[in-house]
Amino acid sequence: LVLRLTVGSRVPIGTSAVGRAFLAALPPKEREPYYEAIRAQNPDAWPDIQRGLERAFKEYEQYGFVTSDGEWNRDVSAVGVPLILDNGGQVVPFNCGGSSPPHPDRKPRPAPQGSGRAGPANGAGPGHLSETVNEQ
Repeated sequence: LVLRLTVGSRVPIGTSAVGRAFLAALPPKEREPYYEAIRAQNPDAWPDIQRGLERAFKEYEQYGFVTSDGEWNRDVSAVGVPLILDNGGQVVPFNCGGSSPPHPDRKPRPAPQGSGRAGPANGAGPGHLSETVNEQ
């Protein structure tokens, strides 16, 4: 498997880990324009994409990150996490992925207590990391 992604490459927002991380960090009302664009571009696939997004939002709430396991590219599994800056004013998503055939038993595992990861799953809520960064 060779992915030739470079700075500026585009990936689908609804099925990629980086896109899901971005959407997960937004307030629900701010997600709507993105949903409309996804539905318009992929009307037949929208129900599956919507289910994947709902699962990703639950992952973000529980674990502080999202996944895409073969949903954007059947041979790629990835995790994504948003960096939230300026008290929620800016979201910068990051992801890491690799070659990995889908596996039905693979599930995210919670981070150990005190792991230092940011995100709603540890009670920090949006803006927590940006406040920490801005204080330094």
